[in-house]
Amino acid sequence: YITMSIDDPSVAVGDRRDDTRGEFTITLTAASASVVQVWYQVSNGSAGNKDYRMVDSASDLLTFAPGDTSKTVRFDILGDTRRESPETFSIELTNANGATILKSDGTATIIDND
Repeated sequence: YITMSIDDPSVAVGDRRDDTRGEFTITLTAASASVVQVWYQVSNGSAGNKDYRMVDSASDLLTFAPGDTSKTVRFDILGDTRRESPETFSIELTNANGATILKSDGTATIIDND
């Protein structure tokens, strides 16, 4: 019985020249002998297109090869000179094959350190 979950990353960012890479990590509780797949979709929360940019697709199918136990979905936080409260955006996992989704929603928090 293999389960899957996603983390809740926090990324601190400063001014415009300080764009910072972050990532969601999707993990399996054990390696599978067969392929495991899951769909994901990124959505804005209080953060929008001026705050982050997806490095990987904002919606896609993740495939774990036999033996894999983690995958990442990467994003860049876009620095600016405004002082802001923490902002968030999220990713949702759906329609998994080969594993049961234990934690389906991950929330990224952007922490302003200007």
